[in-house]
Amino acid sequence: STGAQSVTVPAGAVTAVMPAGWFPDESRPALHIVADGPGVSAWLQTSGLTGEVPTGATWLPTMRAATHLVIPGVSAGTSATLRIAVPGSTGAHVKVSVADENGTTALPGGELDVDATTTLDLDLSGIPAAASTLVVDADVPVLAQAAMREDGQDYASTGAKWASRGVATPSLAVTTVDLPARDTLLGLVDTQLGASPLRNTAQKTSSGTGALTATLVLADAGGAGASVDLGGTTVKVRAGGSVRTDLPSTATTLTASSAIHAAVVVTAQMPTGPVTGVWPLGSSGLAPLDAHVDVRP
Repeated sequence: STGAQSVTVPAGAVTAVMPAGWFPDESRPALHIVADGPGVSAWLQTSGLTGEVPTGATWLPTMRAATHLVIPGVSAGTSATLRIAVPGSTGAHVKVSVADENGTTALPGGELDVDATTTLDLDLSGIPAAASTLVVDADVPVLAQAAMREDGQDYASTGAKWASRGVATPSLAVTTVDLPARDTLLGLVDTQLGASPLRNTAQKTSSGTGALTATLVLADAGGAGASVDLGGTTVKVRAGGSVRTDLPSTATTLTASSAIHAAVVVTAQMPTGPVTGVWPLGSSGLAPLDAHVDVRP
């Protein structure tokens, strides 16, 4: 771990900072945010370049350390890694499993020890190509997020390829959650990705999208399986399993017979290659704040 940095966020305002400038020598950073007052909500944007070749951009939310984490919507892509961080003073023994239609199986090489206050990246090349679910169990609270890279079209005549990146974050167990209509969601994606560029890029490329898909990934949370109602359509999730199904065409409410984990996976075919976003349904949101309040006159 390295020294803390301070920033002031005015009431009702949004403040952007550049953590890479604070910790330029950290190759596998994990950020710990502590706020006084009423607290803050934080999101991280990550992007990359290899030389002049763009390697994608994405956004990810904050999360809380736990001994059991479920990450729906993870796929192998061109490459994928799971970053595990141990925020406490005791090292962690970690076991990583993959849940799919057949149940839960141990990830080869997925049992490992991670030192206290360090991070480790685990190669996920052995997971399914289609979106599935990762389960992370540890003997002390840990953090974990999966990063996925997908190579696209050739970048000019450099021999390199355009690339996109996506991040899958642990979700909270839910029994009910509202879902947007598939066409409404994909319409928003199409509008944003088809917008005119804010500035010219080094290599001229077209805007706009080709095929768009929205998939719902559902994973068992209680160990006994679940029956999930999607506006009149029933999807069965076996004990310890994870399934994929299309996001319903109309807005509806997901209702499960027992707790599940869920994520929406949106994929867009762009002129430069595929772009994928993963949104967990049920996230930690604003962290609770404990404080003493003096109400004496």
